Amino acid sequence: MENIKASVIITSYNHANSIARAIDSVLSQKTTFNFYIVVIDDGSNDGSKEILKEYYNNKSIQNLSVISFENNQGLMQAYKVGFECCIGEYIAVCDCDDRWCDEFKLQKQVDYMEAHPECGMCHTNAYSETFGVDGLREMNYPLGATYETMLKGNSYICATTMCFRRNFMDFDRILKKKFYVWDYPILLHMIRRCKFHKLNDFTAINVVHGESVTHTKKRMPRLRYVLGIFRIKSYYIVRYGCKLDTMLYVIYKLTRDILSIILKRWYK
Repeated sequence: MENIKASVIITSYNHANSIARAIDSVLSQKTTFNFYIVVIDDGSNDGSKEILKEYYNNKSIQNLSVISFENNQGLMQAYKVGFECCIGEYIAVCDCDDRWCDEFKLQKQVDYMEAHPECGMCHTNAYSETFGVDGLREMNYPLGATYETMLKGNSYICATTMCFRRNFMDFDRILKKKFYVWDYPILLHMIRRCKFHKLNDFTAINVVHGESVTHTKKRMPRLRYVLGIFRIKSYYIVRYGCKLDTMLYVIYKLTRDILSIILKRWYK
């Protein structure tokens, strides 16, 4: 593995129906540089490991590693191990149930960050696909994310579109905090240290499931998610501060979200 410029992390847990599609979408990337793929299987028991073994044993595929946990250890541990295995200057992510749809995605993002050393994270627009339903919906994410807007939750960024500059990250310390999600605290950490940039290309397809961490009809999982996100915001506000209107909005949103859970009005 010589002259690796970027690494791509793919984490998987019981996604035998989509893991090959995600890997193939990364393998199809056309780049002028070498990149490394790290696949972390988090103790799947649905046949995913057999699929991954075929990729790993395929001699025509270079620069791909597969790490399989014996038992399910959770998404945060999977990403922690994945980040530790990355090499190169840049790190991109492709969630196992999502896929990239632009074969020049990685090249475009690395080219931009090579030309703009102050940029620590480059992301793009994405398509949204509801699992089991035909058709794609365009997701145009906002420009100009800042620390304050991200605390308010007004700058959603699709993880599958992100490419990070590795030296601006502190993933090991952040993931040790065992926050509820991995990407939001890393983004809050990075945006204080570097600039983010959005390319207007549509480079990925984000699959929305009926039941997931962020989309659920059940009260308790929804409450855990709301409180988990609030814990992340509280950590950064206490540690680094924020504007008064931002703090008031964070408190207002927590109150509104809890009321919506009580009344069961959050799900759309």
